[in-house]
Amino acid sequence: MISPKTATRTASLRNGLYVVAVLLLPLLVLWHRDNVLYSPPWHTDAWFYLGYFKDLADFKRDLFPNLYYGSRLSWVLPGYLVHSLFSPVVANCVLHLTVQSVATFSLFWILRLTVGVRSGFLTAMVFGVNPWLWAATGWDYVDGAGIAYCLLGMALLTRAAARPPGKWSLALAGAALAGSIYTNLFWIALAPLLPLYYVALAWTWRRTPLIRSLASLCLWAGSGFGLVTAVLGGINYLLDGHFWFYAPSLHAAQRLTSAKNPWFRTVWANHQLGPWLWFSAIAVITAIVLLPFRARKEAVGRNAAGLVFSIQLLLAAAIMEYTQESGTPVLAFHFYASYLLPFVFLVIGTS
Repeated sequence: MISPKTATRTASLRNGLYVVAVLLLPLLVLWHRDNVLYSPPWHTDAWFYLGYFKDLADFKRDLFPNLYYGSRLSWVLPGYLVHSLFSPVVANCVLHLTVQSVATFSLFWILRLTVGVRSGFLTAMVFGVNPWLWAATGWDYVDGAGIAYCLLGMALLTRAAARPPGKWSLALAGAALAGSIYTNLFWIALAPLLPLYYVALAWTWRRTPLIRSLASLCLWAGSGFGLVTAVLGGINYLLDGHFWFYAPSLHAAQRLTSAKNPWFRTVWANHQLGPWLWFSAIAVITAIVLLPFRARKEAVGRNAAGLVFSIQLLLAAAIMEYTQESGTPVLAFHFYASYLLPFVFLVIGTS
């Protein structure tokens, strides 16, 4: 018979190999295509961010003062730091591979803790080669960073629910949540799904009272969120003399919502659903079909992760569909529709 110590060592080695394989996954894509880490020429927004990465102070103070691009400091500052340390080509690779790896490994970690290492590994493999994920993480626009921050926050919340009290995990999750919101204001519509996820997971796993979970979130995650906000505000004050760095994004959103959006378009391209929504549509249909079975079997069990992920995806899809129908084309462009990818692949991973 195999001794418990040997079995534990073997399991640790196997888990370590899974982790290494997940982290090396981008090399498989880069071996096949070497242009996935560069911004395409026909989208000007990504090139604005490259300008901030290369010459942050001048862009903030003189060239584009009060422009909302420069208010997204949770993306602009890491990009500036990486480009300050490396040559342009190396910095581009380091920055985008880091975003890709954080997103993929965080997804793997969430599923490893909720449904098991094998499901987590297989889903991370599919997620890590998904072309729409690479479209998000391979250019200088903010959608890839938002996805990575979201999944990192969920991974930390999962760890906090699995190993209470998880104070530091909650604080870091709050910091990651702040990072996602400060990449794009639209994340504020999806952000409540993360605290609700933690509360639901803590109750199904540990029967932690809802009030206690909410109190821990407000105290520790709120502290992490506030600390990131204060640090970004202080840095912005040094750059352009204004502490509230996110004001340009709020003003831009107010202008867009007060008038008809000039960039509105439908989700149908050439009389069919846009290809960037195919994975999302499959996952939504899967969640709807499995929801009654999961509600009956998992709601009374100790691991209702599949049920929680299904509800989370359906809520996220409903929020984005409502926004789309209200005149803001969040599903009609792949760089907004990509915000569904974390919730989509969590449903796939538990299905």
